[in-house]
Amino acid sequence: MIAGGVQERPCLAFTLIELLLVMIIMAVLAGFSVPLFSKSYAERQVRQAADDIVYLMRYARVRAMTEQVVYQVALKDGAAVLLKASDEVTPQGPLFKNVSGAMGRLRALPAGVMLLAAPLAVNCFPDGKIDPVHFSVRGRAGGLVISTEEVLGHVAVWDDENDT
Repeated sequence: MIAGGVQERPCLAFTLIELLLVMIIMAVLAGFSVPLFSKSYAERQVRQAADDIVYLMRYARVRAMTEQVVYQVALKDGAAVLLKASDEVTPQGPLFKNVSGAMGRLRALPAGVMLLAAPLAVNCFPDGKIDPVHFSVRGRAGGLVISTEEVLGHVAVWDDENDT
């Protein structure tokens, strides 16, 4: 008891200043973390787009060898699609038709991701060979190179050394 008969009560809550300080600290931490998350998200988009194209090229190669028919991965308008050579032949070569099912669906690149120096199409032949190509998948956070020139029938991916 305190003099005068008033009893001292323990503090049971936070003061307004304490709450504001915690909110300010949390806001500062969030402000620092947002750019980091957006950069890693942009890097992930580039990696996913390159992985989709590489997977499609490898799949086309295996299907070409298995079925003994030419397959093609068409890269146009910011998308990749798997095509199969039909029996019809023109002076320019075989006609290609869309593959049915999940593998034949159009794979659009995410916004902000683009192909640089990409060919219009990459052919995969029944003997396991792939057209020699070398192109980049680029985004805000850098890029990756996709190439079939280094090893016969192999699709390689590595970081683009031209990133600045």
